[in-house]
Amino acid sequence: GRAQGTATNVVEFDPSWPVLERFRCPTGWKPDEEKGYEESTLLANRVEDPETHVSFILLPGTEVPTYIAETELTVGQFNQWPEGEDKEGLETLSVTGIRWPVANKYCKSHRYDLPTAEEWRAACLAGSTGPYPRGIDEKNLPRHAWHQWTTKKEGPPPSSPSPVGKRDPNDYGLHDMLGNVWEMCQGMVKLGGCYLSDAHLCSADAKSSATGPNGA
Repeated sequence: GRAQGTATNVVEFDPSWPVLERFRCPTGWKPDEEKGYEESTLLANRVEDPETHVSFILLPGTEVPTYIAETELTVGQFNQWPEGEDKEGLETLSVTGIRWPVANKYCKSHRYDLPTAEEWRAACLAGSTGPYPRGIDEKNLPRHAWHQWTTKKEGPPPSSPSPVGKRDPNDYGLHDMLGNVWEMCQGMVKLGGCYLSDAHLCSADAKSSATGPNGA
């Protein structure tokens, strides 16, 4: 999910959700005629699920409008889930300490899906070929990712992740795709590195098994 053991949620468009931004279909959009989507249709670029208060960004290039969570799932959002164990900490921190099955169950209970590794990589790179999104490299990575090099420059290494959304987003408007916490995907893998990772482990190529509980 979006953050180690949290949900980088992938979901199809729900027209009942509040629209935060709208834009026209991008070049190359493949409309789904059966659902009434047309190339000239104004689509919501950013929406929010009123039940979970998770905001989503449109993932370009999908045949059916598909959205991915704007940030990693937070402690506050996770604690609203009746089936979840209450987590302590600042509500804007990314939730940690949960296993892959719990992350997957959270998604399914809200009609979301964990992304595949391919979907996650495409969302992370935002049109770049990798291993970093366009305009990002190891030198300016601290602007976009909370990781070990960042913490050494700005203070002692933290004992927990940073609040979500504090670093610059990628070209799709997604925050914290790299660093902060590992992000769980389908196939029980986690991607992107975490707040204690060196820069080379905070890239779209960074990959680890997600069989145990999440954390650094």
